[in-house]
Amino acid sequence: MLCVTGNESTIDVLASRLERAGSEDELDEVRFDALEPTDWQAALALVRRHASRVVGCCRARGDGGAFSGSPAQRVALLGELAGCAPAAVDLEDTLADSAIAAVRAAIPSGAATRLVLSWHAWDRLPSAQELRRRCAAMSRRGADVIKIAVPVDEPSELASLLDLACFEGLPTVLIGMGSAGMLSRACYRRFGAPWTYVAADEGRSTAPGQFTRDQARALRLADVSDRPLLVLLGGPQVAESPGPRVYNRLFQSRGSRLWYLAQETRELAPTVALLRQLGARGASVTMPHKREALRLAGEGADDLARRAAAANTLRFESDGVALAGTNTDVVGVRHPLQRALSQARGAATAALILGAGGAARAAAIACEQLGLDVTVAARRPQAARSFARAVHWDRRADVQGAVLINATPIRGSEVSPWPDSAVLDDRAVVFDLALSAQPSLLITRARLANAIAIDAEQMWLEQGAAQLRFLCGLSVDAADLAQHR
Repeated sequence: MLCVTGNESTIDVLASRLERAGSEDELDEVRFDALEPTDWQAALALVRRHASRVVGCCRARGDGGAFSGSPAQRVALLGELAGCAPAAVDLEDTLADSAIAAVRAAIPSGAATRLVLSWHAWDRLPSAQELRRRCAAMSRRGADVIKIAVPVDEPSELASLLDLACFEGLPTVLIGMGSAGMLSRACYRRFGAPWTYVAADEGRSTAPGQFTRDQARALRLADVSDRPLLVLLGGPQVAESPGPRVYNRLFQSRGSRLWYLAQETRELAPTVALLRQLGARGASVTMPHKREALRLAGEGADDLARRAAAANTLRFESDGVALAGTNTDVVGVRHPLQRALSQARGAATAALILGAGGAARAAAIACEQLGLDVTVAARRPQAARSFARAVHWDRRADVQGAVLINATPIRGSEVSPWPDSAVLDDRAVVFDLALSAQPSLLITRARLANAIAIDAEQMWLEQGAAQLRFLCGLSVDAADLAQHR
């Protein structure tokens, strides 16, 4: 279930949100502290009208809210709110026992209203012991739902929250604030929560790291939160990946229970451990973690991953311990390149690869599988000499080869890894592996030179299809993914 947050300062804007067509899988939070006191009675009337889907609260300034009246005024207002019999009343754990008792007493007899006791640690992540003590105290104070929100810098820090899921049999809304806490919001049922908080729209979030309602609906969070999960792990660039959109559309079209998320992380191993606790099936891995992924896979890494010295796909085996790893980047390069070579003018015998990282190594393997002689141009040629003949970056335009492959991060329509002064007329095939929203400058120049141009999307589709075959045994190819792009 989704709970749409809001901090509307005017009754008209609040009414507009509440009076939209209701949805059975959505609640609406009403923040009385954001409203002027002159609007409270009108807001209470709105709560009465939509009571079954309202979670009401009034936060004091010390609790991250805006209420500036006296404690007695606040308790009186919360009592009036409870008297409307909403779905839930959210009270801060900082309230006195007498105040909590007074609000509970105001709930009409027989009403299904739940009392949420909440605690926010805005500036630090408490220890696991402190969090457990806090939960125990909130349980003793008569909470129907325990809610805790803490800041996290890495996904693995969510483990201390996950250990508190359904504490002493109570529903637990356990939130890691910030982008690193995304899994606590997405996999909310795994954390014991009956709902997850989402922002009404862009720019209206009430805590860092919230999904918008549209994003949550696109991910089908109301339905999939406790289903088998796949995750893309990597640096900040994962936020731009088309993977979640494309893979989830494919899963939905196939009636699959799987779903897919992207999560930035700096520490692969602890994040993988958390994912296993969450019941995930596996992970796609991108920069800068592919070498670490190979190490984690250990003996479960296949020959392709070992040859590439990197794994970009990890499958979590059912024994709860082993990992299987592969590198689908090689397939991602080989298949589009093989098709292009079959259409190229003349026989291609040599390839020049720009860059010496993991993508370049995967491209070199693909080229060798197709019988091409490989040269790599890199700023540090010694980094490439373990897998190919190498020259310095400044000499790249001097190297002959009918195939040119960009395996550097240089991308976009304004910069190119190929020198402006060098022509592309002698290149039969130009392949850009750097994924970008618009055709890259390299691809544009290749087309003007009448070369066969292969953009990074073709590589992404091929490797993605191979990834899904490896991770979950789906019968899928690049054309299937392209239909859901």
